[in-house]
Amino acid sequence: MVTPFVERTSPKRPWVIALGLFGAGALISSAAIGGLLGVLGSRVQAWVPRSERLAFVAALALVLGVADLANRYRLTLRRQTNPTWRRTLGLNRASFFWGLDLGLGFSTIRVTSLFWLATVVATALVPPELVPLVMSAYGVGLVTSVVSFAALARRAETRRVQAAGVIALNLSRRVSVAAGAIGATFAICILAVSVS
Repeated sequence: MVTPFVERTSPKRPWVIALGLFGAGALISSAAIGGLLGVLGSRVQAWVPRSERLAFVAALALVLGVADLANRYRLTLRRQTNPTWRRTLGLNRASFFWGLDLGLGFSTIRVTSLFWLATVVATALVPPELVPLVMSAYGVGLVTSVVSFAALARRAETRRVQAAGVIALNLSRRVSVAAGAIGATFAICILAVSVS
């Protein structure tokens, strides 16, 4: 996914435009998902009492946190973004569509449950008019990680440094432990708030 942004293809830096288009796509789709969740949230928040919503979110956070800690998280599609888009659409269009695809949050593989927990929290607890903004933070996170990795990889002068980056990406599975801990902590905090 990051490879097109780090290849040295021209002194005119077409990758900068591609990264910008990736960012635009990610922000558009994450905000759109936020809009849909906001509409759903307005209904859920009108029908379900706050205490019940808090209890549900806390229980879900606990279950997902334990699943992440046990490395049993399975609520995901097993697909990646389409690698042929670069060849068929060109770098700029492909980058935009990759951003749209990843910004949706559910259309590609998830290695932890944090995205799903965030969508439930946004739907159940965030004021509906703010949910697009909250979900846009997901898009900002995507853009930040891709831009950061692309910048580091472009500076790499040797294969050894690039190989270290690949190793670091492969270690991302360990993120699930941190996600589980965050989910469990979140569950405890929500339980504490709902009881008081």
